[in-house]
Amino acid sequence: MPADAGAAAIARRLSERVLGLAAAERRRPVFRGANLEAQTTTLPEFVLSGPAGTGKSVALLARLHANAEAFPGSRQLIIRKTRASLTQSGLTNVLNTLGVLKGKPASRKELGQKPTRWVQALDWQDYRFAPESGVYENIVPLGQDVAAGTVVGAIHFLERPERDPIEVIAPSKGVLIATRAPSIATQGDCVAVIAHDVDPRKLP
Repeated sequence: MPADAGAAAIARRLSERVLGLAAAERRRPVFRGANLEAQTTTLPEFVLSGPAGTGKSVALLARLHANAEAFPGSRQLIIRKTRASLTQSGLTNVLNTLGVLKGKPASRKELGQKPTRWVQALDWQDYRFAPESGVYENIVPLGQDVAAGTVVGAIHFLERPERDPIEVIAPSKGVLIATRAPSIATQGDCVAVIAHDVDPRKLP
């Protein structure tokens, strides 16, 4: 089979499966935050980043599918790791579910992952800002639970080595969901975000 014909067959099969599942379940994925913005952005280039398991692959696949529907005859290209190395990726599960790959979709439990955890950070104090400019150091690993008063990071002053670092402290109990990479931080930069568990049934 010619390459173009093979690609067209895969695209047609994927489209049929997506539309079939949507019709059967009568629902589409619900995106929030950056995943939602990715569905409508008109930027020629954008970066969608975040921790593993937050739905980035599904969001991008949904955007590519929408583009394909809006522009018949267009080609959508996904460039990632080799398929053989995607055994722990959400993309593999999506393609298995849609029947593009001949595999069984795996649950988070089967993958040895913890159940999905719903969190939110709505209080202004959940966002920790650099009180002074300096070099930021991560102290708590991303995704770790913290107690109120936990030191999650520190700002160092390379030009004043005699100064003690300024500590960045979690204001309340929660989980560290975002942190600045070790680098120069300017006063006012957000360097850490503490989120709190929430019942997904109470989300808007």
